[in-house]
Amino acid sequence: MTKEEIAREVCGVRRQLVRSMNGVIAQRMRQSGVVYERNYGVDIPRLLCISTSLPHDKQLAEALWSLKIRETMLLAAMICPTDDFSVEDLRCWVKQIPTYEVAEMVSQKLFARLPYAVTQVSTLIDGNGFEPVCGFLMASKLLPQMSDELAVRFKENAFARLNEPNLYPAVLVFFRCLVRHKKHLCNNLLDELCSLKETRSVALLCEEVKTQLEFF
Repeated sequence: MTKEEIAREVCGVRRQLVRSMNGVIAQRMRQSGVVYERNYGVDIPRLLCISTSLPHDKQLAEALWSLKIRETMLLAAMICPTDDFSVEDLRCWVKQIPTYEVAEMVSQKLFARLPYAVTQVSTLIDGNGFEPVCGFLMASKLLPQMSDELAVRFKENAFARLNEPNLYPAVLVFFRCLVRHKKHLCNNLLDELCSLKETRSVALLCEEVKTQLEFF
C-alpha cells in the first residue's frame, strides 16, 4: 500500500471508531484500572466487523498499532498478516503492549499464528512486562500442536509463576487449556496444586481445574 492509501484507510478507521464509540464502556474500563492513552470504548464484536473491511496489510497494521489507541491496536492485531512478521517485529510490538486486553488479542490473533511461535514462547515467558503474559497465552493456543515434553516444561513454569498477580489471568488460561488439550498430563494436577502454599490464587485455580477435569 502507498502512504496515501494507508493514510486514507487510517482516516476511515478513525471515522468508524467515532461513530461506534461508547463512553460508558470507556469510563468503566478507566474505573477498573484499565488505562489507555485513548479509548473509544468500542466493543470487540464491532471491531471484528470493522476488521473484515480492512486490507490485511502489514504497513496498515503498523500504522494503526503506532497510534496507541485501544481500538487501533486491537485492529492491528486482527489484520496484520503473518507471512512477513519477523521475530524483531514481535519483540518490538510486545514491548509496546499497554494492557492485558491488547496482550490477549495480539497473542491469539497474531503471535500464536506465526510460523516460529513455539520457539518464542520460552523467551517471552522469561521476559518482562507483558512478555510472560503473551508467552503463556501463546502456549495456551499452541498446546494442541505442542509436544508433551514441552507442555510439561511450560506447566512447571506456570506453577512457579502462579502467585504473580499480573500474570495470574494468563496462567489460568494456560491451565484451562492444558486440561482441555493435554488431559493425560493432568492426572496429578490437583494434588500438585494442593501441595503449594495456600493462597487465594491457588484456591481459585484448584476450583477451576477441578471443574475443567470433571467437564472434560
